[in-house]
Amino acid sequence: MKNVALLYAMSISLLGTKSDVACFFGVLRHSIVMKSSHDMPFLTDKLYRRSIEREDFLGFISDVNKAKSLLQNTPASDVDLNLIGFNPKGTYLRINEHNLFDVFSKIFGVLFDAIEANELFLKEFGEFVSIRIGGAEAPQYLIDQMRPVSAYAAMKDDEVPYWLR
Repeated sequence: MKNVALLYAMSISLLGTKSDVACFFGVLRHSIVMKSSHDMPFLTDKLYRRSIEREDFLGFISDVNKAKSLLQNTPASDVDLNLIGFNPKGTYLRINEHNLFDVFSKIFGVLFDAIEANELFLKEFGEFVSIRIGGAEAPQYLIDQMRPVSAYAAMKDDEVPYWLR
């Protein structure tokens, strides 16, 4: 199973396997529908399929915090990860935890690290670096790192994200 990472502020941090990350987004969508919560477009669309740009950053931070709150209050037993395509081979998920936030704690840790790093990068250098999901290993990491923002922005809603290809 290929690993995917979050690319941000001149950094790369492992999120998990493609299956882990796809399950994270599947659980978010499921939880939003089941709990009648507000949508989280900066997570479920922008990060999932495209990239987070400077104008998206505050919305992204808000969505990460909303997702944290939602999943902290959702028992892990509420969702059958196997129905969302979970593959236990090589997983980084903590599948024996009691709530979904803890199941996805590795992914949330990386998201919070990216927020902090981008805030510091913006403060110190006055520049924002896009946040996106990409390959964790070369050569895919290099391809994703060099892919222009315009390629992400041009993706249609029915297209498979680059990191899932």
